[in-house]
Parts: sequence; C-alpha cells; structure tokens
Amino acid sequence: MVSLFYDGLTLLIMNTTILDLASQYLQQPGAESMLTFRPFINYLKNLKDTSSGNRKRFLSFVIEKYEQHAELLGTVQVEEIKDHAELLEMIYSILSPLIEDEEKLLWALSLPLRPVIFYSTNAYFNLVHHIASGVIHKKVTSMNAVDMKNNHLKFSYSLILEKCYNISSFFKQETVHSFRDEETGLVRYFKMNIDTRFIDIHMTGPLPELKVETLQSVGHDHDELIPCSKK
Repeated sequence: MVSLFYDGLTLLIMNTTILDLASQYLQQPGAESMLTFRPFINYLKNLKDTSSGNRKRFLSFVIEKYEQHAELLGTVQVEEIKDHAELLEMIYSILSPLIEDEEKLLWALSLPLRPVIFYSTNAYFNLVHHIASGVIHKKVTSMNAVDMKNNHLKFSYSLILEKCYNISSFFKQETVHSFRDEETGLVRYFKMNIDTRFIDIHMTGPLPELKVETLQSVGHDHDELIPCSKK
C-alpha cells in the first residue's frame, strides 16, 4: 500500500500488492506477453495532438514524466512497478473520474492477457484479494476453473479480432463476481469492464485468412475460427 504526497497533502492511498487472480486456473503457458507503458504514452501523444489549453499541458506533463523513466517504455518486471507509484497514480487520475473516492471505486491495473493485478484501489483489493490468496471469502462467489479458462480464451480471441482484423467486440465477454451483502443478506453482482486501449498485439507470422462466412458459421467455437496452432 502506498500514500502519495504533494506539497504536504496526502492525495490518495492505493494498493501496490501483486494479486494473481488466476494462478490456480491458468497454469499452462499462453500467448507471450510483456508489460510496458509505451502504448499508453503513444495514446496520450495522439490525444495531446487534438487537445488544447490545460488538458494539453497536463498530457504533456504526464508524457514528460514517463519519458524521464525510459525503463517503463520497455519491458517492465511486475515486481518493480511499486517503485513507480507516483507515475501509476497519474494513470489513475487520467482514467478514473476525478471526484470518485478511491476507497469506494473498484479500479485496477493488470498485466495483459493475464489477471495479475499490480496497482489498485483499496476497494478493489478488499473485494478480490481472497482469490489470489486461495482463501474463499464467504462474501464472494468466485468463478470455477472452467469458466475462468473460457473467459480467458474469449478475451484473447476478442483482442485478436479487434487489434488484427479490425472487428470490434465480436465476442462480448463479461466477468461477473457475486457478492453477498452481510447487512442485507442480498447478493450483489459486479461486472468487470476491461479497457484494452493500451494493449498492442504484434504478430510473429502471417495472420490466418478470416472470411465473413466463417464468422457466421462457427458461432462461438473460437479455435475453429482462428486455430491456436496458427502462427
């Protein structure tokens, strides 16, 4: 957990504990992935070009801060992220509503293609940390192994379709956790919305041909749509 201070004032307290939410379900190696903040900075640069006034100055400030830490624009080890809490707080400030209370807002940053959380609000951490620890919290009902693997596969394929074939949200995947309110006894549901704007996909070989007829015929059989053995 980290507290950030500016001019003697504590602005917020965020959690830098690493949580692997799928360590017991996704043990087989998947697509090769790496953590880097370069896609985020490239996105801000494009946004800055169409901005003006205070917004443009703020974006320039954030870009400059990140470029002063060149190691963050290459491959970053998740264990080293906690050393850059101030820069991560900038991401939170940009992507979350300014007036939201981080003690109530469910928000987090994770590795691409794997739900390894490395920066989160306390509200999010308190809701899901039982999954990573292996302790089943009585208030939350976690997904079983089959559902976890299927959701991961859907998410991977939806990214490929979106980033490589320009087909947006063809497979709409939603991750829902149920939560039993101890005060009312009612079950509440939380849907996880995943922001994929800062994930880039780089091919290691030619893409398989994808036709409209194939999309219409295979339904949700993802492996038939784009075989995993294809490189």
